[in-house]
Amino acid sequence: MIVWVFGYGSLIEKTGFKYEVCETACLADYHRSFWMRLIQPRDTPGAPDLVLAIDKFPDAQCNGSAQRLPVVR
Repeated sequence: MIVWVFGYGSLIEKTGFKYEVCETACLADYHRSFWMRLIQPRDTPGAPDLVLAIDKFPDAQCNGSAQRLPVVR
């Protein structure tokens, strides 16, 4: 099975995983926005960090990259 991962924001440069192919990609009908609240050790429930997320939005487009993962047999 061939698996592609769509990356946007920091995932364009810092994937954190090995891939075989990386190409410029555009995801139709989605857009990026800083609306996802993230609570990690550096943040607190009273002051969460805002991170990029993508959500469905008609006629929008989200530019990023697509990485093809290695095939595992």
